[in-house]
Amino acid sequence: MKTARLGFLLFFLTSFSQALNAQLFIDGGYTAQQMVHDFFDGHCIKSISNVQFHGDSAAMAFFDDSTTTLGLGGGIFLCSGNINAWNMPNQMGSNGLDNGTAGDVDLNTLTQSTTHNAAVLEFDLVPDTTVIDFKYVFASEEYPEYVCSGYNDVFAFFISGPGIAGTKNIATIPGSNLPVSINSVNAGQGIYGSPSLCVDTTNGNLYVNNVGGLFTEFDGFTVPLRCFAQVIPDSTYHIKIAVADCTDGVFDSGVFLSAESLCNDSLMPMAMFTYNLSNKNNTTQTLTVSNLSRYARYYFWDFGDGTTSTFKNPQPHTYTTAGNYNVTLSVSNYCCTQQRAMPVSIVLDTTTIPLDTLEVPVDTTQLPIDTTTIPIDTTQLPIDTTSHPIDTTENPVDTLNGVFHIEEIGLRLSPNPFSGSLYLEAQTTEMLSVEIYDALGHLVLQDHFIKKTTMNTATLPKGVYLLKARAKGQTLIRRIIKN
Repeated sequence: MKTARLGFLLFFLTSFSQALNAQLFIDGGYTAQQMVHDFFDGHCIKSISNVQFHGDSAAMAFFDDSTTTLGLGGGIFLCSGNINAWNMPNQMGSNGLDNGTAGDVDLNTLTQSTTHNAAVLEFDLVPDTTVIDFKYVFASEEYPEYVCSGYNDVFAFFISGPGIAGTKNIATIPGSNLPVSINSVNAGQGIYGSPSLCVDTTNGNLYVNNVGGLFTEFDGFTVPLRCFAQVIPDSTYHIKIAVADCTDGVFDSGVFLSAESLCNDSLMPMAMFTYNLSNKNNTTQTLTVSNLSRYARYYFWDFGDGTTSTFKNPQPHTYTTAGNYNVTLSVSNYCCTQQRAMPVSIVLDTTTIPLDTLEVPVDTTQLPIDTTTIPIDTTQLPIDTTSHPIDTTENPVDTLNGVFHIEEIGLRLSPNPFSGSLYLEAQTTEMLSVEIYDALGHLVLQDHFIKKTTMNTATLPKGVYLLKARAKGQTLIRRIIKN
């Protein structure tokens, strides 16, 4: 039986503090399409398409391992059971859930066994480089007792396309063609194993024993491993990432895929929210926020009147004093922090007149009726028959008032020239990515938003900048000026 203590520590993040435990953070609130495009579409990948996930709806999630020793940061978590069973200390000798989903034919062939409860992520990509690589960690509850047994749970990263013969698994033990599984990465034969079923027991340097560990229920996992493939730029390749149980579906396994794979940088969280004002009366007004942020682990709300919250979705906030406030949301994950502020105007009617004491005098004075007749002017005005030419000149973009209308994606930005802030508003409901570059081509500001945002430009030096906006498959660039 495994034992552990659940420890909590006080963690201070930027200007605020919050309670934090040492466990793995898992959030199942994202789709496969969102994560694959947000993590991998860009940098050395020209395009990603046909994203599909096959498996139980609770077998895929976003993870953040910043308080653990996994060593990946964050990314996509796939498992052969339920994602919510693994973000707790290692306290059970055997844990798992047979979710009843099917196995995978390619994994059956790879292991020469019958697989169960497969979690499979597939997509097509077009690289802009000659080598693609993924960083991952394989973990399992079959460790360590069932090493060298028939319960050889497995992970594979299949790729097919130009220059590759058939479908190839590139998730192998370094220096060999052995797939990554219980029987190939371990610290030796388990108590329920058999020497005849051992594949390789010499890779202990790739294995981490997590019995009694604090941050995940998995009994063991690998060190961070990488898989590589030689590819041809501008060609289409099919990717299939799969993990499954072998022989039965009782004890589960999983794989953690780093968001920093495929040339990607550290994963910037996206601070996004909308709000609604309601219940206006004589003395108060209530603000309700909808948190649309992505890939954050920590949240900090500042309502501008001295009230704060560290909940992802705080309770409606009531203002008791009229005025202009900035509602600010700061979100953080394993690498970065992003902040979003939106202005809120609170208007209250504080004048109250008791109805039972209000007396309005009635004026009964009769006003005289004016019966004077006003003559009608019947003079006919001359008609101007002069022909005037029609001005067909198109109006240019209204830059005098500091407003640009970028019709291709319905983006409006103001003012231009700008000073301390730049306001952007989009007609589309798609997420927009905005980047600002200085005259030397250095990226100085970036943002992701839906509908509208205000970028803080107070620290930018005066000069000419380029604003690059991307949405709905379109990219456009506009020149902007800082006064």
